[in-house]
Amino acid sequence: AETLKPISEVLKSTFDYIEKLSNLKGKLSGIPTGFHDLDRLLTGLHGGELVLVGARPGMGKTSVAIGIAQFASVIANKKAAIFSLEMPSEQIGMRLICNAASINMQRIRTGILSDEEWIRLGDSLNDLSNSGIYIDDTPGLTPSQLRSRCRRLKMEHGLDLIVLDYLQLMQSDKRTENRQTEVSDISRQLKGIAMELQIPVLACSQLSRRAANVSGAHRPVLSDLRESGAIEQDADVVIFIHRENYYKNQNDQDDGVPDNEGELIIAKQRNGPIGTVDVLWQPEFVRYSNKPGTKVVEFIKE
Repeated sequence: AETLKPISEVLKSTFDYIEKLSNLKGKLSGIPTGFHDLDRLLTGLHGGELVLVGARPGMGKTSVAIGIAQFASVIANKKAAIFSLEMPSEQIGMRLICNAASINMQRIRTGILSDEEWIRLGDSLNDLSNSGIYIDDTPGLTPSQLRSRCRRLKMEHGLDLIVLDYLQLMQSDKRTENRQTEVSDISRQLKGIAMELQIPVLACSQLSRRAANVSGAHRPVLSDLRESGAIEQDADVVIFIHRENYYKNQNDQDDGVPDNEGELIIAKQRNGPIGTVDVLWQPEFVRYSNKPGTKVVEFIKE
């Protein structure tokens, strides 16, 4: 295939794309995340992009990632593949049900539900069963395995979004003594998969311990991305999850910040603005959600 294109051809396709955006009349051009203020800044998730969701352990990066996959599939009718390297598929399924039905996770785990909760659970099971979510919980997955499985899924059923939880648990196709080199190779290949399949790849990433150890400076920054600067370079978008109360000790004085207040920090966006989005942490449902009063953003539902 010819890879060098004359500028006239490039500009024609660029103009066609701008015209397409104009016809959307303010609706999202990409896949919605369900976080309305985040979608306004990102204009959704776009094909060819590597989107990193970075957080400390226990901050809720899995909750954000599968919540985005769930909204994209159940609400926006997209096909999403979740690759879970940390949790078995049944635990991901339980998270999805808890999120969709708004039932306390502990009640689901014990099976002690009210009649009304059983009805909500059944409705949510039906919605999720009819959605385009696929789950793969193969441990130690390599980028080449991910690529081949996503190629096949896209060809046979269609695929709009890849979610990976999480990047540092992947194995490199090129095993070396240097883990930093391996992680660099993994992030580079994830970006390549996004470009090849022309769909967004949303990958969770563990933050370095500095994010938890530096006194009074808990807010994550790009240098906190663990093991490799290449992750930051390869990513088109970097989103950090931050909850100040995560770092509080029991003896700390009350600073007036509600326990359920969280932030999604867009620390990098190659083609748009950076910024911070306020969200609610709901531990009983193991999810983040929009704050009350958040203006809903419109998107194309297929």
